[in-house]
Amino acid sequence: MEKKERMPELDYVRALAMLGVVAIHVTGAFVYQDSAHTLGGMNLAFFLNQIVRFAVPAFMVLSGLALGFGEVRSCGRFWKTRFVKLLPPYLVWSLLYWGFYHRFQSWEGVGGALLWGTSSAHLYFIIITLQFYLFYPLLRRLTDRWPLQTLLAAVAVSLVCQQYIFYAGTGFLPGGLPLWELLPTWVGYFVLGMALHRWNLSKLCRWCGRSLPFLAVLSALSAAVYAYESRLTGSLDSLKWQLFFYTPLIVLLCLGLGNRWKGRERLDRAVSFLAKRSQTIFFCHVLLLECLRKVGVFNGGRKAMLLTFLALLPLSILCAWAIDGLLGAGRRALKRG
Repeated sequence: MEKKERMPELDYVRALAMLGVVAIHVTGAFVYQDSAHTLGGMNLAFFLNQIVRFAVPAFMVLSGLALGFGEVRSCGRFWKTRFVKLLPPYLVWSLLYWGFYHRFQSWEGVGGALLWGTSSAHLYFIIITLQFYLFYPLLRRLTDRWPLQTLLAAVAVSLVCQQYIFYAGTGFLPGGLPLWELLPTWVGYFVLGMALHRWNLSKLCRWCGRSLPFLAVLSALSAAVYAYESRLTGSLDSLKWQLFFYTPLIVLLCLGLGNRWKGRERLDRAVSFLAKRSQTIFFCHVLLLECLRKVGVFNGGRKAMLLTFLALLPLSILCAWAIDGLLGAGRRALKRG
């Protein structure tokens, strides 16, 4: 298979997913606070926290989709490239988070934390991504040979695992299986992305651009229904079958926005800048958030939540820009040497 041309529309998906991840962690501390203004029994934090739950699944779709734009390589070359790119920063950030939370005084249990991505709550996503890279060659062969059947089977496996986790949490089923951190729980999103890169993405993006009002209305309705269902059930995490409908809608909406807006030079540069630094923003934003929460002005009600987001986002972008710049300079210096 030939290497496909990179599509700027995907940057819009990645940038929005990154903003969604930041919003999830900012609003998490405020979802149960009393508020004089509610919608359907939900305060603003609760509503925002739920409507951005597409963010992590969208990143998983992108992970599967992005691999279709690379050259087909042997398993060894593929694993070397991907693991070398992701594993070192994961280990560094995991150790940093472990030291931060334990005040650099105890390292007992750090091995298990590295294995399961529990040094910080958001790092499980990296563990799942590493598992996906491990099994990607097999999934690629299955998807190339039986695309629809593989996608349906992957979604079915994910739904079964997610329902098990839900009912185990209620006590209806026995718990103990660490399915949250394992690939089967999320494989449906990855394979969806792998299936997408088999299509004519340029044609799909043009359709999304033409259908943007319809996709916007449908996405807004899906977001409202998803948030209200969370309010009724009291289930706030991202392990819900409804996300298999909501997440693709948001992805299509972003593709439509990208198709409509691409060509605006300043906007394209800004979105590309955010998309390229999304991984480092993902790693660093929780640490910066923990530091902000030690300041009184970032604790309290709705104003504190909004202020936290407005402070955290530029800080995370600036931190990611500095880190990526230093790492890039270091790599260039090594090549010259």
